[in-house]
Amino acid sequence: PLPRIMTDTHFHEKVDLYISARGLPTEGILRKSAPTPFAVLYTKDLKTDQFVKFATTSALKDTSNPDWIASVVVDYIFEITQEIIVKVYDQEEQRPLNDETKHTLLGECSFFLASLMCSNSQKFECNLTGGSGKSGGVVLVRGESQTNSRDVFCVTFSGHKLANKEGFFSSSDPFLVISRINEDGSWTQVWKNN
Repeated sequence: PLPRIMTDTHFHEKVDLYISARGLPTEGILRKSAPTPFAVLYTKDLKTDQFVKFATTSALKDTSNPDWIASVVVDYIFEITQEIIVKVYDQEEQRPLNDETKHTLLGECSFFLASLMCSNSQKFECNLTGGSGKSGGVVLVRGESQTNSRDVFCVTFSGHKLANKEGFFSSSDPFLVISRINEDGSWTQVWKNN
């Protein structure tokens, strides 16, 4: 849950944050494969003036360029400066994501929510710093105000006689990705099957 930073007198709106990263370093001396990254987001609790965790993404296996599909919802309070810290970790050996000390920090960055929401196309890019091992990588954040829509979209997909793209001795593992177009013409994944 989000930290209690609102009062009834503040004007606010719900914002979806879409998090991606590019160029994450491969981790470890003996291991030369891509990391299994996840992101943890923190914001400042106005009562304690301390940063508190308010969201954790899923871990995406073996990728240096993750696009986390699920958005992170945050209250954008117009009168308050809201700093958000994004820390990207490499998941270690299927350990639970709720204890960051068990994982390797790849880097972190911070931004102000108002700067994101007022920027061109409501996008922000920041370099990761402070990680162990090789530094590098970029976090991409896109913000979008939530709309109160109760539209329902129902669809059925099926595949028949799909071509084997893995070769003669193995079989393909096809999957389906659904994306939507953003106001700036870019695309965002909103769903991917297992």
